[in-house]
Order: sequence, then C-alpha cells, then structure tokens
Amino acid sequence: INVDAQGRNFLALAEDGTVFQWGSTYTSPRSCVAIDTTARIQNTPQIIDPSAFSNKKVKSISIGKEIFLAKTEDGEIFVWGNATNYRLGTMCD
Repeated sequence: INVDAQGRNFLALAEDGTVFQWGSTYTSPRSCVAIDTTARIQNTPQIIDPSAFSNKKVKSISIGKEIFLAKTEDGEIFVWGNATNYRLGTMCD
C-alpha cells in the first residue's frame, strides 16, 4: 500500500503491515532481515521480521538519508539505519 525510496534504499509496506526492504545492504537491520550482506545491493525485496516491530502492525513507513522509519497502528515509531558518525543506530542487535 506504500513504497518509499531514498538513494539506493527502498521500503514497501503491504496492506497486512508486512514491511519489505531492499537496495543497499549497508543500512539493513542485519539481524532483522535475511539479506546477504556480502552483496552491495539486494535486488529482491526482503521481509523485515515482525518481531523488529514488537509484532505490532506497521501502518506507515518513511526513508531519510540512510535512515528508516516505521510507525505502528498504536503510534509507536521504530527507527533503524546507518549508525556511523553518531547517527541513529539499528533497532536490532
């Protein structure tokens, strides 16, 4: 129901709340997405594990410069992305 893109990064949100990520693997939440991080670019959309969003339904997504946001139906916001240079870190370890 929604797609957002910034540079080489892409997010998509399905009607059921499933979030997909693809593009540059540099800013992927590595333990949340089954992405081959040895590849520079992931061409196939990969599902972000719903546990990354506390198993809540995601209602909206957005991308900034190497930063990703997801808002759940109860208003909680999850953020992940590039953690270099004191930028916001990933939501998964």
